[in-house]
Parts: sequence; structure tokens; C-alpha cells
Amino acid sequence: MRKKGIKAVSGMTLVEVLLAMAILTLGLFSLTAAASRCLAIMRTASQYHAARAVLDQGSLEYPLIRYGREVYNLEVNPVNYPGGYVFERTSEEVEDEEKLYIIQTRVSWARRGNEARIEIWDYLFWENRP
Repeated sequence: MRKKGIKAVSGMTLVEVLLAMAILTLGLFSLTAAASRCLAIMRTASQYHAARAVLDQGSLEYPLIRYGREVYNLEVNPVNYPGGYVFERTSEEVEDEEKLYIIQTRVSWARRGNEARIEIWDYLFWENRP
């Protein structure tokens, strides 16, 4: 038997609906932020991969050549490559050591208004032989 004055209520209240919407909204914002971060990481990895390819290409086009008493291509002025990448090489002779060079090879590019770069430091010893 049914009691008088009590109605059967079915469904959700407004508070429950609002709470469910807030939880869903937070979940969607979290997924959007995670997807955005993943895309940024993929873009950065792609830029570093392209910079490494430019570094390899520049090293092939301007190899260190040891001929006789001289080493050529120790210095390479900045060379522009497609995509805004710049290859350059500088060298410096180590003090108190004859023909020991520190060679810095660099590829730089613009990333979000800031300059990004890859640098490789090598040592080269070339003995002067008569």
C-alpha cells in the first residue's frame, strides 16, 4: 500500500547534473592539455631530428681536410639551410699544445622566437711533419 502524500520521484537533481558536468569538463580540459603537450614534444623532436640532418649534411659538405701541414675547413662561416637552420664551425688552438684544436660545430634555428641549437665539441690533433 502506498502512503498518502508521498510521490515517487525519479531522475537526477540539478546539483547532481551540475556536479557531473563539472567532472566531465575537468576531464576534457585535462585531455586537451595532455594532447597539446604531446604535439609540442613531437614538434620539438622533429626540429632536433632536422637539425641533426643539417649537421650531418654540413659536415659532409665542409669536411675537415688534413693535407700536408695544414688542416682545412677548421672555420666555416654560417651557412643557411632550408627550414631556417644555420650550420657553422669554429675552432680554437689549445694553449701550450701545438696543433691541438678544439672544434665547435653548431646548428641553430629559431623556435618560438628563441634561438635553439645543437653544439658538438671535438678535439683534433694534427702533428706537423716535415
